[in-house]
Amino acid sequence: MRHSAPYHASALRLASACLLPLVALAADNEIRLGEVAVTLDASWTIFAHKAEGPVWAIATQIRNHADAGTKDSTNLAITIFDMGDAQATASLTKILLGITDAKEGAHGRWRIMDWNGEVDGTRYAIHDSVLRLEERKLTLLVRLAYPQLAENPPDYAARLVQAAFQVIDGITIGRP
Repeated sequence: MRHSAPYHASALRLASACLLPLVALAADNEIRLGEVAVTLDASWTIFAHKAEGPVWAIATQIRNHADAGTKDSTNLAITIFDMGDAQATASLTKILLGITDAKEGAHGRWRIMDWNGEVDGTRYAIHDSVLRLEERKLTLLVRLAYPQLAENPPDYAARLVQAAFQVIDGITIGRP
């Protein structure tokens, strides 16, 4: 299983510090991180999950035949930051300040940033969705990162961005 895409360094640090087995995935592929419920595509592999402390994260790998046999992979990560915690706030600030030359937009209440990065010589397209929930002192970051490979299907980018929008559109906030 590969997970080298630049979904974001904070999630990698969290995952390496505290990999937890995923035990509460419902039949409809919903996972709950505190008050946030997220429904994931059943074909995505969850390779990291942290559901404690001021920063919660889940990272998935999305199957892409074009990156089979390579060091590259397509990933979608969801990170929830407790903005009442100084370290969580600093972590989010560092992530957002690292984004340069992004094409910005909106999707409902979500701020969207599309930009490019590079990992080990491979160019990645990165699609960030950020939602600040001031009333709950939470910020959600959904990051889709995929390698820009010549073998990617022609509609690959559009399908992935649509999948990311389906994830953020399906997020619910509140107690179960």
